Amino acid sequence: MARYREAFTFSQSIQGFRFGQAEAESRIQEAFYLDFNDQIDEVLNLYRNQYYDQALQQLDAALAFQAQTGVRSTYDTRGLQRDLVQAALTQQVAAIKAARQGQQWDEALRQVAATESFLAAYPGLLANTLAFEQVRDQVIDGKYQSLYATAEASTRSKLLDQALTEARQAREFAVSYRLPAAVLSRSDAQLSGIQQQRYQRFVQGGDRAREQAAYTQALAQYEQARQLEQQEAGLVAAPLLGSKIKATAVSEVERQFETVMQNAAYDNAQLHGTYQALQALTRQYQLGAEPRIAAVFRQLDTQLCTNAHDRLLPEQEQRLVSQQEAGDYLAARTTLAALEELLSTYAHCGLSDASLRMVENMVAACASYQETLAAAQQAEARQQFGSAIKQYATAAQQYQNPAVQARLAGHPAFQLYPYLANHPNYRMTLAGADYFLSQRQHDQAWALLQATIRQGVHPKATEAVQQRLGSALAVRDYLAAAKWKTAVAAYVGKSDRKTYQTMYQAFRKQWRRMG
Repeated sequence: MARYREAFTFSQSIQGFRFGQAEAESRIQEAFYLDFNDQIDEVLNLYRNQYYDQALQQLDAALAFQAQTGVRSTYDTRGLQRDLVQAALTQQVAAIKAARQGQQWDEALRQVAATESFLAAYPGLLANTLAFEQVRDQVIDGKYQSLYATAEASTRSKLLDQALTEARQAREFAVSYRLPAAVLSRSDAQLSGIQQQRYQRFVQGGDRAREQAAYTQALAQYEQARQLEQQEAGLVAAPLLGSKIKATAVSEVERQFETVMQNAAYDNAQLHGTYQALQALTRQYQLGAEPRIAAVFRQLDTQLCTNAHDRLLPEQEQRLVSQQEAGDYLAARTTLAALEELLSTYAHCGLSDASLRMVENMVAACASYQETLAAAQQAEARQQFGSAIKQYATAAQQYQNPAVQARLAGHPAFQLYPYLANHPNYRMTLAGADYFLSQRQHDQAWALLQATIRQGVHPKATEAVQQRLGSALAVRDYLAAAKWKTAVAAYVGKSDRKTYQTMYQAFRKQWRRMG
């Protein structure tokens, strides 16, 4: 065929020369015809050997080849296709029957689905598929009966939760395969029966647990029964279930109260936890009007107040005294906050706040002083000198409180100028000059700047302070002197101008700017 195509193409390429074209075209059609018939022979061979699926695939390929090439044939390919589909269907029906007889329902259903897909690929080809439809219905019915029987067996074995799952599967199967209404009614009846037995099991389980004083377990069982009542309209409800639930809840409240009173009567943390748990139970089961419940909460309140008065308040007061004696006013401040919270929590218990009110101002002042002084010392240790000086100044102000002076020692830094002037680190002294300058104490700032220079610090390290100080002095002295040279000479003589060059220039520049 390839040679014929080559000859045909060659003859077409020669304009005005048609010799051999008809012959080549005829030979090509003959080759197509022979190829098509070979494919049909292969289909028939597969048919005779009962390889129906492969035969259909080969036939589909042959028909596609015929459509592509336009080859003519008198062979009844439609009839051959019908025979092959019928034979394949018969073969598949036999396999489905075998799976059904072996009660391999899932495999049978899989084969049914495969056969339905197979027939959908050849719509209208077969006029009669009754045999398949019959076996399909038998498989679907058998699968449903299997599911139904499994649920029944679990019910007889009292495996009710498992039976419920299986019965639901049976009903879902019936809905999925559109089984008759009678089948759905049968599944509904099965489900109702299982739910009724589960309901009775929950009620009976609650009764047994209640008799054994296992009230939490009893409530859980009763609650499940009540949920089933709400979910399943056709249940035969147990009489007085609501009364049983309420009585059991009251008993559980009393049990928890008795337990905490036996094991932790003096532990208000546990008493509070129990109080909240009992409040939740009371709200959940609407027990607020029950006299026994009211009595429980009264006793809990009494015990909480007794513990607060006899144990918690004295403990905090003693801790506060010990912390004051040790001079730890930061801890005392924390204890005061705890006392405040205690008095707030037990406001209804009539606790005395005398110990709190008597010392709260003193403790607050001493704690603030200790906190500020500690912050200043830490800042100085970290060489954060500017922050340290400000904190020392604040602590010195706080130390003026007589209550603080009577209880705590001062600090050398409260004499701030001598402390800074004699400090071993020149950066602290220089930071002091900057601080006094910000406070408009120019003479102290000037003296500290000079002290820094006397320590041997290079003037370039002091340029920032010199510049600020020079400008500030010029502003201060502007109205007190007629000429800037006269004013600046009071600070910087000719011999010191190199050392204080930055300050000298800043003074002159600021003076001239104002002039």
